[in-house]
Amino acid sequence: MYHVEHKVIEGKDKMPPKESLYGLDSIRCLAALSIMLTHVSSNAHKLGLHAHDFLSTTIGVNVFFVLSGFLITYLIMNESYFSTPQLKNFYIRRILRIWPLYYFYLLLTLTCSIILAPQLINVNMIMYYVFLLPNVPWIFDSGLPFLHHYWSLGVEEQFYLLWPILVIVSGKRLLQVTSLLCLSFIVMNVMFTHYLPMKIASSAVYSCQYHTLLIGCIGAILMQKFPTVIHNIAGQSWLAVIAWLTLIANQLDVIHLKYFNELPTAMATLVILYHIICQKPCPMIFDNAVMKYIGKISFGIYVYHPLVIGTLIFILRKFQFSLGSLFYYGLVIGITLLVASVSYEYFEKRFLKLKTKFY
Repeated sequence: MYHVEHKVIEGKDKMPPKESLYGLDSIRCLAALSIMLTHVSSNAHKLGLHAHDFLSTTIGVNVFFVLSGFLITYLIMNESYFSTPQLKNFYIRRILRIWPLYYFYLLLTLTCSIILAPQLINVNMIMYYVFLLPNVPWIFDSGLPFLHHYWSLGVEEQFYLLWPILVIVSGKRLLQVTSLLCLSFIVMNVMFTHYLPMKIASSAVYSCQYHTLLIGCIGAILMQKFPTVIHNIAGQSWLAVIAWLTLIANQLDVIHLKYFNELPTAMATLVILYHIICQKPCPMIFDNAVMKYIGKISFGIYVYHPLVIGTLIFILRKFQFSLGSLFYYGLVIGITLLVASVSYEYFEKRFLKLKTKFY
């Protein structure tokens, strides 16, 4: 049995519960809106509208990866013991959060595609999505309609499967093992992208993005092992300002590092997480009820928005409606938020309530 050593943080004898982590839903909100905005823009040309090509397509996904790695590790370390029953419960909670919407949207898009455009369905690809391997078609630049964004969900699900086991096996050397793994993935990314530029291998390494997830994991481990140091770092407001400027510059696609494209975003996200969790700044932003709610439905926003964009463009082109850019952006964002909200309130919540039985 692996025992997680807890250090005193703000007078408590263990790490604060996940629910007390200030501002995380607002970060999810910003990441989800960033991804949706980028994809809305990249499809604007289909309606003859101007597309803002300077928007980065990766920043929101990278932020989600760091946040996922941080939270999954934080949850594990918030347990006094991580035993077999708790491991089982952890997997059940992940299943209840991800699988219902994952498979519902998969069924929905397959049904729509079969009815409207059956020629676009590659039957051989379906099983990759069924068995949580949607990043495999993505590697080969293939896939099913409205499901290309599922590659990131595949990466996270595969990581969720392996990471808790690695935590147990690594024991007290978890920080060293995690750091070595993270460095290995960074080196592989550099090698296959720039020194051994084989398309399939490069796509396979890039699609893993494990180094981005592992940076989040390292962040949670450091917060547990060195709380005083982390609180001191979080108290440096100038670091948070630099981190936010880095994210904004990356969103506008003005940062181009030859070998480490995701690292600025990942490191900036970690600094921002520390600052927000420890310092609780700007309640009007990070404790805002609207942003917190959008953060709660962010999974639905991420899942549904490609279908909303595709359906809206199909209708507008079929009936030859002419829209301005602002109206197009607003319509997609509004419909996506409505669909994600309805899904959360009347579908996802039914499964989320079951999670309380597995703590």
